[in-house]
Amino acid sequence: MSVAETAVKELRAGVIGLGVGERHLAGYKLIDGVTVKAIADIDPEKLDAVGARQDVAERHTDWRRIVEDPEIDVVSICSYDDAHADQAELALKNGKHVMVEKPVALDRAGAERVMRAWADSGRITRSAPARSSATGFSTITCLPLFSASSAWSAWASS
Repeated sequence: MSVAETAVKELRAGVIGLGVGERHLAGYKLIDGVTVKAIADIDPEKLDAVGARQDVAERHTDWRRIVEDPEIDVVSICSYDDAHADQAELALKNGKHVMVEKPVALDRAGAERVMRAWADSGRITRSAPARSSATGFSTITCLPLFSASSAWSAWASS
């Protein structure tokens, strides 16, 4: 079967945090076969404004609604830095692929929890690359959490 003949299943995304997360949302909407199912933010006004602007009906102030939704395949985590590790860990434990903004975790314990969840999940985890000179970033953000992009392609075409 050629690549052109391979049926790709639709990918349903959820986005947590709607500062930089709105850019993730807009990016997902540009990709054929990707639907943004739900968004979450702790600020109800921002949530409603972004939801209306980006035409996303399902909106939550509790991020757990995104990571626990069995209909969501991939989660972008764009929330405050101190929430990344907990959100990524729970998303992975719920079988989601994860794109997490930097830093993945603020300390080694958080990074190790995310790594364990990733290793147990069989899912793809990706983080935005951190500049090593950026204040507040350490080797924790560079831990080997990433799967090859070919694995993503294999999943999407299965």
